[in-house]
Amino acid sequence: MQKINKQKIALWVLVGYWIILFLGTTLPSSNLPDVPSGDKLNHFAGYAVLSFLLFTYLKLKSADTVDEIRIFQKSFIIASVYGILDELHQIPIPGRFFEWYDILADINGAALGLALAFILNRAYPKLFK
Repeated sequence: MQKINKQKIALWVLVGYWIILFLGTTLPSSNLPDVPSGDKLNHFAGYAVLSFLLFTYLKLKSADTVDEIRIFQKSFIIASVYGILDELHQIPIPGRFFEWYDILADINGAALGLALAFILNRAYPKLFK
């Protein structure tokens, strides 16, 4: 598959996922199913996927000469900052609360997603080209 097509697909998947993630965190808690102790796991998994998709898109978009470490850093920073902003935007939403542990779960999830991206990038380099 041509790189430009992979870029477009990666971008649309990233944008679609990000919209779903945003909408999921914008709903008042009364509209959500009760998940006992699954809240932090949801944050962790959600941001693992986000950082993986960010890395995939940025890697496909970059020139081959761009340092991968910079792509990892950029992906981690974007996902982590978004996690913080997402928590802040929930303050005025009924039944939603700002929680430091949610931010911690978001950041750790972002790190896991990038660790997975690193492993897959090494094992299947053509996947990201």
